[in-house]
Amino acid sequence: MFEDLVGIARTIEDESVREVVLYLLTKNEDKFKVHPAASRNHHAYRGGLLEHTLSVVRNGLMLIEKYREYYSEYSPPLNRDLVVAGCILHDIGKLVELQSTADDISY
Repeated sequence: MFEDLVGIARTIEDESVREVVLYLLTKNEDKFKVHPAASRNHHAYRGGLLEHTLSVVRNGLMLIEKYREYYSEYSPPLNRDLVVAGCILHDIGKLVELQSTADDISY
C-alpha cells in the first residue's frame, strides 16, 4: 500500500508540491506503515492510517475527474495536484497525535 501511495504522489506534476509530499511520506514511512488512523470507529488497527489514506486518495482521484467535468467553467480549473496532496497529507498529524502500542491506542 505504501508503494501505491508513493506511486500516486509521483504523479503530482507541480515539482514543489510533489517534493514536499514525497519528503513527508519518505520521512515518515516506518510510522505510516504501522500507525492506526484512529483509536476507535475507523481503521483503528496497525497499518490503518496507510489503508485509510490510500482509500481517501483513490476517492479523491475519482472525484477530481468527475468534478472537473461537472464544473468545467471554473477558472482556474480544479487542481488535481492539490487534491492529491491534500488527500495524502490530510491525516499526517495522526502520526504525532496518536500513541500506539501493541494493546492500546490513545490520543
